[in-house]
Amino acid sequence: MVLEILILIAIFYVSWFYMSTYTVRRKLPIGPLPLPLVGNWHQVGSDIPFSLENLRRKFGDLYTISLPIGTFLILNNAELMQEALVTRKDDFSGRVDESQFPYNVLFENKDIGFTSNSKPYMIRRKVFSNALHVFGEGKNLAKERLYNASENLLQKIGKTSGRPFSMKEYLGKTTMIILCEWLVGKQYNYDEPILDKLIEFNEVFAIVIRPGNSHHFLPFLRFFPTPYMNYLRKVLNIRDEFCGGQLQYHLETYKDGIIRDITDAFIAQYDKEFEKENANDIAKVVRPNWSSSASLYG
Repeated sequence: MVLEILILIAIFYVSWFYMSTYTVRRKLPIGPLPLPLVGNWHQVGSDIPFSLENLRRKFGDLYTISLPIGTFLILNNAELMQEALVTRKDDFSGRVDESQFPYNVLFENKDIGFTSNSKPYMIRRKVFSNALHVFGEGKNLAKERLYNASENLLQKIGKTSGRPFSMKEYLGKTTMIILCEWLVGKQYNYDEPILDKLIEFNEVFAIVIRPGNSHHFLPFLRFFPTPYMNYLRKVLNIRDEFCGGQLQYHLETYKDGIIRDITDAFIAQYDKEFEKENANDIAKVVRPNWSSSASLYG
């Protein structure tokens, strides 16, 4: 009796799945036939973008795939991508939230690359553009900082006196020093632990966003203590400690009209928009709920 009920449920589900799939996809570009529960995940797998290229050869530059998190159009043509992302960027800015994982977790839907088209998004884009324009006036200072960082790198290499050293480590720390000075106005030395922490963040971040991970397509995996979720938690912890601490520090020390770095430029433009827009809308724009910690940035 139980077996018969389970068989009936399975038949009902499979019938419902293909009927609903037909309803959704009948007006969309052709694509591979999805399977119940997994959709086309077995054809996409972890070999992105090569698996998508294989599907392109069969279905053309524009085709449809289904995954457990939704139905997607795949664009494999530069002209189509330009039309979708540039010419009609506002029409295509809305995304299924689950499809943005892990970006929706990392950025808390407060960025401009992976978010839905809404009023907070439009305000955020305006704040971002204006902040870069304001800080762009200090490009000569940026060139000077880049020159000084290059000089410091050469001096650091010179002090090795022929001893073996890791060029990857030196270049990584030099890049972080330049970015930190530009973003938060803090000039670090090569031996400061925060640089190692930020390099670790960069390496683990690359693992987390690597395309094709099964956690991107199968949401239930995110509830298990897998190595991937441990990596994600590590990224979030470093983000909260460093970025949260720097944000809190800048909010406490910011003075109107004095732009020390790009973070100050964002705060200045945020405050300007706050005066113009509804407080409830602007409050959703850029200030994330990150915990602050002074232990990393000094």
